[in-house]
Amino acid sequence: MLRVLSLVLTTFALVACSTGTSGRSAAIPEGSSGATASGFPTEPARGAPSANATVSVAANAASSGSTVAPSGANGATGPAAGSHRVIDLFHVPVGDGKISTSARAGYVWRCGSGGGAGGGASSKGPWFNSDGTYNATAKAIVDGDISWPSSFTSSKSGASRVLSGNALPSHVTGRFPIQPTDDAYQYDRNPNSIAQQTLSVTLPAEPQVASQPSCLAPPFVAVLTSGAVVFDALDAMNRDAGAWETQDKCAGHPERTGQYHYHTLTQCIADPGSGHSSLLGWAVDGFGLFGVRGERGETLTNDDLDACHGHTHEIEWDGRRVTMYHYHATSEYPYTLGCFRGTPARLPSAGGPPR
Repeated sequence: MLRVLSLVLTTFALVACSTGTSGRSAAIPEGSSGATASGFPTEPARGAPSANATVSVAANAASSGSTVAPSGANGATGPAAGSHRVIDLFHVPVGDGKISTSARAGYVWRCGSGGGAGGGASSKGPWFNSDGTYNATAKAIVDGDISWPSSFTSSKSGASRVLSGNALPSHVTGRFPIQPTDDAYQYDRNPNSIAQQTLSVTLPAEPQVASQPSCLAPPFVAVLTSGAVVFDALDAMNRDAGAWETQDKCAGHPERTGQYHYHTLTQCIADPGSGHSSLLGWAVDGFGLFGVRGERGETLTNDDLDACHGHTHEIEWDGRRVTMYHYHATSEYPYTLGCFRGTPARLPSAGGPPR
């Protein structure tokens, strides 16, 4: 049957499935080939050959305290402070068609056209509403509790931050390929198996805001502390992946080469407390990616963030308090990044469109 996510106040209240940074190990589940791929492809059509309520999220009754993005003619200015818009989790707007060719709030600015090659969910699930929204509490979830021998380290070396590992998550995953006996199979028949990759990314330890925002280039937009990566919000058909595709209970799934990834923020990295969210990962321009809570603990919406899905205020960064631009996740499309506000690192070339 369809399983319903239990949500109290926030879709992405981050429940710790497991955490850790290096040397993690567990039994390799069946279906794991152990194959290593150098770099990360984008998410191509599934099964293609490899080629190198009302529950709602509320901005607190207290003032939001959101601040604007860095000043200047940068094309990604922030909103005015004080947003109190509520996200109704039963009616989250579907982001289909929200792809831009410049920085635009609530859109994904992707480099190139991408997508269009098939793959992704095969049919629309019953969680879609007739008004262009979907019920985020009622999506099918891929079954399984598979553990992986995750390895991930984040270290500073001079002016650089080096992220390395095997890209397997520190938390459990669902069973992939999705089994015919799984409820999710009715809507999304992901045939891919999770496999370790080679993760090696060098970022600036003290990233700087670029003169202009830039588009999101494949294969991924961020690396989380779970050791797995984040893709942008689009599936292989350039649809809202968060609405269409089925993921496991940690919001992840594999693409054709076995790359496990998220399109939305995982529920399986701890973000405790009631103040500003914890650092949950790093965008590939070096800026931090934080959870859904803002400076005063308010739950953020797109209205609180700029076109790239971030803003600037004082945060904790490498053990000190600094005023710095940073990104946030929200429970609405584009979920994480809409564009890059800094200068992205060069990543391995991609092998095809996203899944």
